[in-house]
Formats: sequence, structure tokens, C-alpha cells
Amino acid sequence: MRIRYGFLLLGFLGCSDSTPPPAPTAVEAEVQTDLSRDQLMQLVKGLDSSRASVRLQSATTLGRLGAQARPFAERLKEIAERDKDKRVREAASQAIAKISPPSTEETTP
Repeated sequence: MRIRYGFLLLGFLGCSDSTPPPAPTAVEAEVQTDLSRDQLMQLVKGLDSSRASVRLQSATTLGRLGAQARPFAERLKEIAERDKDKRVREAASQAIAKISPPSTEETTP
């Protein structure tokens, strides 16, 4: 399965914080959802960027990966609780909801 991303973080996470990211059209690409461990680690590294836009895209992309990003749920939880940017906190919370395993408990009315 392939997912189309508006921003592909993997292309510009290696940039220093003083280097502006490429224009969105330059990084738009199709990505397989089964990323390598190195690619996942680049996304997680993006959560520590000094730039809110990189942290936001890292959290959003991890959420889109679903179960593959589960090992990083605790890190996303930290971001959701402590990041200084509200948008990043919201993206991390949404990512956690997307990667969390489905509840096996039945809810009763």
C-alpha cells in the first residue's frame, strides 16, 4: 500500500536547522508505508528539531504509519504533553490515537 504525503520529511530531516526545507512541491512523493528502521529513526529524530514545522511533520507522518510507529508511542506521548507548540502537541496526540492498538474491551452503554 502507498500513501501520498504532502511533505516527505525524510528528504529534509538531514538539513541543519539553519537550512530552510525545500518547497512542498519539491518534496511531495509517494512513500511505501513499510519504512526501514533507519527511515523511522529519522522521523523520530525530527521530533527533536528546533523547528516546529519539522516536529509537526514528523509527528503527523508517524501517525500515518500506524502500527509500524507503535514503538515510538511513548516518545509521541512526551511530545503531546510537553512541546511548546500547540500544533505539534495536537499532531502528536492524533498520531498516538492512530498508532494505538484497537481496544479489545467492549464498551457498554
